Amino acid sequence: KRPGVSPHVRSDPSAAPVGVYSVVVERVIDGDTVAIAGWAHNIRIEGVDAPETRSQNAACPQEVELGIKASLSLQKRIEAAVRSGHAVQVELTPRWSYDRRVGSLLLDGRSVAALMIEQGIVTVYNQDSPTDWCSASPG
Repeated sequence: KRPGVSPHVRSDPSAAPVGVYSVVVERVIDGDTVAIAGWAHNIRIEGVDAPETRSQNAACPQEVELGIKASLSLQKRIEAAVRSGHAVQVELTPRWSYDRRVGSLLLDGRSVAALMIEQGIVTVYNQDSPTDWCSASPG
């Protein structure tokens, strides 16, 4: 128990105050969203725009293909960190997006968002100018 945390937060850690929390990633939803074991809400990785993985949300078939690649890359990155004994943490922000808590996913203290942007499988999130995945080159 953390002092000063309401009983609601203890039953739903995704409603916890801003801070850094050690977590177990239950599954990768897509390239910018993960489910955390024991948390009621998924975590939207802050600062990235990932292609959609479901055809009903994607603008074109290529976006789905790129989305699946981004999801698999994120999953492999998390699995490799866990196998190596690295800490997996979420740094929660006060923001929510589409019923997801926004936060940074950290592997051994390193931002997953930065690593994925560097790899070129996601882009920096820009609300005013979303990425056109249909024109992106399939890397």
